[in-house]
Amino acid sequence: MLKKLRKMLRMETRAEPMETRAEPLTDSGTITETDVSDVLRGKAAQTTITREEAMNIPAVAGSVHFICNIVASLPIRLYRTEQDGNVKEIKNDHRLRLLNDETGDLLDAVQAKRALLEDMLLEGNGYWYLNKRGNFLESIHYVEAAQVAVDKNADPIFKEADILVNGKKYYDFDFLRITRLSKDGVTGTGVLKENPILLSAMFNSLKYENNTMSRGGRKGFLKSERKLDQKMLDYLKQKWQQFFGNNDADNDVIILNQGVNFEPASSTATENQLNENKLTNTKQCYGVFGLSEELFVSGTGTQDVFLKAIKTGVKPVVEAFEKALNKFLLLEEEKPFYRFRIDLKDIIRADTLTMYKAYEIALKNGILKLDEVRKAEDLPAVDFNFVKLGLDAVLYDSENKLIYIPNMGEMIDLQTKTITNMRGKGGDMDGNEN
Repeated sequence: MLKKLRKMLRMETRAEPMETRAEPLTDSGTITETDVSDVLRGKAAQTTITREEAMNIPAVAGSVHFICNIVASLPIRLYRTEQDGNVKEIKNDHRLRLLNDETGDLLDAVQAKRALLEDMLLEGNGYWYLNKRGNFLESIHYVEAAQVAVDKNADPIFKEADILVNGKKYYDFDFLRITRLSKDGVTGTGVLKENPILLSAMFNSLKYENNTMSRGGRKGFLKSERKLDQKMLDYLKQKWQQFFGNNDADNDVIILNQGVNFEPASSTATENQLNENKLTNTKQCYGVFGLSEELFVSGTGTQDVFLKAIKTGVKPVVEAFEKALNKFLLLEEEKPFYRFRIDLKDIIRADTLTMYKAYEIALKNGILKLDEVRKAEDLPAVDFNFVKLGLDAVLYDSENKLIYIPNMGEMIDLQTKTITNMRGKGGDMDGNEN
């Protein structure tokens, strides 16, 4: 009976591992001896990396800094839609100073915006605490995403959430938040979580290069014409490690006895493949951020490449930031008429010749007025309200609804339907003279 119990117990303990193999560790569905050996010796590949490790990857750091520095440096403006439909810029609102100059915190506006967007890209969430007195916004305070916890309800339809910082609970409207790939509006998915394998492969490649370079020397083999005893082998290995292991002046020379030669090892196919993979992974990493590798390669970063990067990499972040500003910084009664905008005009402005050609076409085809062009160039207006309609001589005053034909000397009033001859004659549009 005792033997039967022991046999049953052994069978149960052996059955447990089979039940937990629902997710195979290899593509073939089996665990190889190499897998076990690597795990036991601590050689298992790293598949997740930290934020600090990710920023050691040049492609990640370059992409994050490119996007965040551009958006953080752009001015934030406030506009109001009037009853007649015209849009007017508001320049004396106190919130503009907090967003563009001083936040009321230790961080200035540029630093606070850069930190917020960097958290959003890497972690998936960026948070500002809005310090209010009633409805008046007194200051803005950046809070690290790692310091924020979210308490969500279980309702998948009517979603609610509270935000906790250092154990203190806040309402969700106490924080301006910007999220990436969010499904609940309070938490998002950053690049670290979305692309762990790509980033870990790039970081592991960097570690491999660093370990190779830190050991120094050239890879190769020592060949001896005669057999060496164990004492000689140990001595040779010790001196070889000292020669390549540090920079002591006493170990900067190694003498090989007669019959011992060094034969350099050529790059293996695996190392060559690693170099190709590194280039491919770098290109894919830029693509994750909506950028092109050409933007960061010397000699290929043209104006067209830059403008494309603005459209695919920077503009989506700008639009998400604008939505967050309008949602959390505007009062409910302000939202139908006011909106915050991030001014992209300066960075998408082309070179002078291209820009002036565009103005010429806009003026010629009646798209812009002369004063509108001068305003875009920060020049004073000349009070020329006419728009060319064609024939290079027909001018239209959109404010007073007047059409002037210089070569005929006639002014047509579209409101009164009268024609005034600048030479002294007048009449109506039916041809009757006054």
